[in-house]
Amino acid sequence: MILKRSIWFILLVCSVIFISWRVLSLIDTQNERKQKAITTGQKVSINIKNKLDSVFSLIEKDGKIFAKEIEDKKYSEEQLGELLKKEASNHNWLSGVTLAFEPGAYFHDTSLVGIYFDNEDKILRDIDEVYDYRNPEIETTMWYNMPKKQGVPLYVGPYFALVADELVIDYAIPMYMAEKKFIGVATFTISLNKLSEDIRTLVDGRSGYLYLTDKNGLVIAHPNRDYILNFNIQDYGTEKNESNHIKKILNSQDGYLEHNSLYTGVESMLFFHTTEGPKWKAAVVYSTTDLRGDPKKLEQNVFLLSLSISLLVILLLVPVANTSSTRSLWWFSMLVCIVFAFNMALIWYVQLDVDYSEELNNRTRVYSKDALDSFLHKKKTDFKQLGVDPYLEIPTGIHINELEVSYSYDMALSGKIWQKWPKDMDLKEPVGFEFDQAIPGKRSVSITLESKELLDDNTWLYKWNFSAGLKIFFDYNQYPLDQHYIDIRLSYPDPTEGIMLIPDFSSYEVLNPSAKPGLSPFMFVPRFTTIASYFSFRSTPIKTFYGKGSKLKTPEYESLEYNIVIKRRFLTPFISYVIPFLLGAGIIFFLLFSLSNKENDNSGVTVMGVVQGMAALFFGMLFAHINIRNKIPTPDITYLESFYFLVYMMIILLILIVVTFKKFPNHPFFGYKDNLIVKLTYWPTLFVILYFITLVKFY
Repeated sequence: MILKRSIWFILLVCSVIFISWRVLSLIDTQNERKQKAITTGQKVSINIKNKLDSVFSLIEKDGKIFAKEIEDKKYSEEQLGELLKKEASNHNWLSGVTLAFEPGAYFHDTSLVGIYFDNEDKILRDIDEVYDYRNPEIETTMWYNMPKKQGVPLYVGPYFALVADELVIDYAIPMYMAEKKFIGVATFTISLNKLSEDIRTLVDGRSGYLYLTDKNGLVIAHPNRDYILNFNIQDYGTEKNESNHIKKILNSQDGYLEHNSLYTGVESMLFFHTTEGPKWKAAVVYSTTDLRGDPKKLEQNVFLLSLSISLLVILLLVPVANTSSTRSLWWFSMLVCIVFAFNMALIWYVQLDVDYSEELNNRTRVYSKDALDSFLHKKKTDFKQLGVDPYLEIPTGIHINELEVSYSYDMALSGKIWQKWPKDMDLKEPVGFEFDQAIPGKRSVSITLESKELLDDNTWLYKWNFSAGLKIFFDYNQYPLDQHYIDIRLSYPDPTEGIMLIPDFSSYEVLNPSAKPGLSPFMFVPRFTTIASYFSFRSTPIKTFYGKGSKLKTPEYESLEYNIVIKRRFLTPFISYVIPFLLGAGIIFFLLFSLSNKENDNSGVTVMGVVQGMAALFFGMLFAHINIRNKIPTPDITYLESFYFLVYMMIILLILIVVTFKKFPNHPFFGYKDNLIVKLTYWPTLFVILYFITLVKFY
């Protein structure tokens, strides 16, 4: 046994205690990340519910007061029109307010009288001229016939209103005169578009989105408009075998669940609450990865636990390693190598499988329309507090056909960019954008106008073809296990004009980063794999007035960034650089293993031969190292370079060991069984150092 039994037992107990501590730490980290995600999601979900409840409560209160006022007093049609206008202007979410009467019940005239004030166009409309609202066979007359039949205020819809010309929900109040005589219905028509836009600003986060369903599960608000009134979450439960999740949403007042989002296609956390009034389900969905935050701490705990278990395995096998048996010592040495090689490979695997999540400094990442609306709402609030007008928002989209990344910091790309400009404020410049990272000193950007056309009565659509050479900062510190974030920064040529570019999300079918919106499916980057793309905003300080002699709106300008996440293909650098390193380490060990002071030694290994061999190996490794530096001119020492520095150290140590071994053949350390200690510890020492270099470099 290579350790005293008492020391071995103490180390064994310490290892068990350490493993227990690491297991508890791992569980605590997982629970902490999960609880953080739950707290964040529930907070947003509750805020949305409270907002909706306050809207419904106010609508119900004012609706009943308004209906009571009509019941208590006779008004002319002109006076009713003024009352409708006044009531509608008090609520931003209303599409309009309606008064519809039974013939002869309120007015002496026996004809239909239905008055609707359009809160969007600010005009009165006669409903009775459009259709007979008393006819129950017409689907859109539910707002009149249901409260008339049931005799109580109620919510009707959602449905597509003919007069309002949009998706709405009505709060309808039946009105009665003396002796409970039914005279008509007053309705507050809530615009789902306006209400959804208002509550979407509460969706705080980079990947969150909101949707609403009625009490039966029918989707009534969603970032993908194709879902609205066409999709029921109960159908999703049938198709995706998630009936338990659907039952939980429909049968519970509130809660959360983890699932794969049908809209984004990624693992997500869904938080829902049931509103008062119409009993809607308000659900907010976040990417699980984004909500739980940086996984580095969790990964670090996993690696330390793996190392702890590995060390315990080594300790358990210590009694097997008999100092009198060279064979058992070699097996033990091999086991230690395998243990640390496995732990290092585990880190490599995690790095190769790592997701695109990262902490962005001075950036706001937006994955969805809801997240974009939340960001823009915050900016407009800031502008209002500063007393300045908000920026003109220009929807801008990009589609990349080809991308080429060099070994340094230069990249080239080509594709299309489009913008949507208001017709009454046409584009003044030849091009409505510029690449902030264009390579200086050469004509690195070429832009040609492809087309200019009217998208609708109010919007110009510009399309440009472009090719550009950009200088992008790449962090090569973890090469060859590096992952890069290409941030293509677009901004309006003159920041003083008060124009801000925003992503044109309506032009992309799917916004989930892993679906790579904006990238051609035929694009191929030889040394990299594209794993995600998304939009973000970068806050850039502005320290000049650009010769205009007046202060800017704000001291910072929000540039639009289109981000592409790429990961290096590991096979090529592994074959080109890692295998030569392993061969070099093997040559060093071969010379060390062949070295002997035995009289019958016929290996032919001499001190001079070792020095000459190490000199040749040194220059071979040095040339390979120089080749890496030429391809990757980074100011840092990359992860792969540390392998070569380790080989240099091993070469020097081998020469010193050979000289010492030959000089002092009877030394108790070097002379033990013909330098067995050094030979046994060579590979374990190498892999232990490599493991800790890897751990420090990545964590």
